[in-house]
Amino acid sequence: MSKFDPNATWWSTDPLVSSIREEINKKHPSAKKILSHLFSLQVDGSEFIDLAGRTLHLKPKFFMESLYTPFRNKLGTICGYEKRKEIEKSILEKFCLDKEEQIFFEFEGTVKKKVPNGYKIVVPSGTIFITKQRIITEGKFKTSSYKGERMKPTGADIATNIASSIPITAPIALAVVLSKKSPTPVNVKKAVLYYSIQEDSPCYGYVFPITFPRNLGTKKNSVFYDDEGCIMELSSPFFNERENVELLIDMLEEIHKELISEQTHQEDCPKCSLSRKIKLSRCSWCGKILHEE
Repeated sequence: MSKFDPNATWWSTDPLVSSIREEINKKHPSAKKILSHLFSLQVDGSEFIDLAGRTLHLKPKFFMESLYTPFRNKLGTICGYEKRKEIEKSILEKFCLDKEEQIFFEFEGTVKKKVPNGYKIVVPSGTIFITKQRIITEGKFKTSSYKGERMKPTGADIATNIASSIPITAPIALAVVLSKKSPTPVNVKKAVLYYSIQEDSPCYGYVFPITFPRNLGTKKNSVFYDDEGCIMELSSPFFNERENVELLIDMLEEIHKELISEQTHQEDCPKCSLSRKIKLSRCSWCGKILHEE
């Protein structure tokens, strides 16, 4: 659950929030009208950040699918790249992080995720925020197939491994398991969006859970690791300096050690629609962490 309290008085009484709520709850809401309401405020004020964050919480799915990109584009046009980055971080910290979650690492770069059976997810040239439970990146989302040697699944059952390696909603995962077919680019995109639009904790940006990082390595301007059968690669000109790479490697190694030390018990995951056992304090099915006892 994020730090933001949707039951706060401001949330229920502000006329701009009421106007946006009315529009966003229509059968066919207008992104243009909602953006008009949002940008009726000065973008350099805290009121603008509050309104954007509350709009995200009103309907996370609509925000990430229909408002996120035009919102970022307009914000960049009005206030420039650096100011937009500052505002986006404020929205993220105030409205999207869990109560104990903090941003420990931040840089400009590209996130790539290769999933089994030849699909690649890329969010290029954006701001990347790393906490001890996930990678959150701003930018344009792309999916594509990639050629070359197929990634070897980890585990005996190929179909089950595909479903557990790709963080997707239960219905999509079940369809993959039952059909024993490769996931499509559309489903891979839905997999990533799922972690950005959860109703109880929506996120501004695209989320890649850090489930269990291992086999860390580096190549030119990149850090990569294996995470539950998927290959994550973080690249940035920032990594030209060796000490910057070492900072990120140290952080990922620390997360790995903490996850091992947390392996104390198992219980049914309270977040999933399916009953799965948690692994290292994270559900191996949905990737959620910080489960309630």
